[in-house]
Amino acid sequence: MIYIYGDSHAKMHVFSHLAKANPTEYKCQYRPGALAYNALKYVNETLEALKDVKKNDCIILSYGEVDSRMHIHKNTSPSKSYVEVIEDILQNYFAAIKIIADTYPETTISIFNVVPPKKDPFKTHKEMKGVYEFIGTSAERKSYVEHFNKQLKHYCETNNYIFFNIYDKLITPEGYMEDLYTDDSVHLLYNKVGKFYESFINSYIF
Repeated sequence: MIYIYGDSHAKMHVFSHLAKANPTEYKCQYRPGALAYNALKYVNETLEALKDVKKNDCIILSYGEVDSRMHIHKNTSPSKSYVEVIEDILQNYFAAIKIIADTYPETTISIFNVVPPKKDPFKTHKEMKGVYEFIGTSAERKSYVEHFNKQLKHYCETNNYIFFNIYDKLITPEGYMEDLYTDDSVHLLYNKVGKFYESFINSYIF
């Protein structure tokens, strides 16, 4: 069984489609607005959600998109760079992951990449204005996500977790989310990118 937990990317669209199509193989749960920064604070809630995990199961954690889209920019300052802000976030996130891994030592732990940011999100999805916040310029948010994923990869390699990385398959030549891959400028569509998820899972998890 694969358990997916975290922000809305753990539940909406792609992973939820996989769970509906394969209910004996996938279980998706999420906490709305979940932040990597708060993962340690809410780790007991996460453990409760994962209480049915058994030996040889896989846990996929999905956090960081909300941090990158809304919070990193707000917490940068002349005295604190976005690199330092991201490091603070990841210290909390990986402290939580360690608790989860120690609680379920005979499972596979996989960390989902932060999805690419959308360039000019309201240009293609005007109806999302007021629904989602995008703080910082498109270029700034892209820098945040790229560095966040770079560090996710580093920490996963250091701790022997699987970095669920399909980022390069989701981006334009400029490095932004492909327009056709989303209907709300945030979440990915199964019928467009599900094949990338399934290929990664079949290659590295199953």
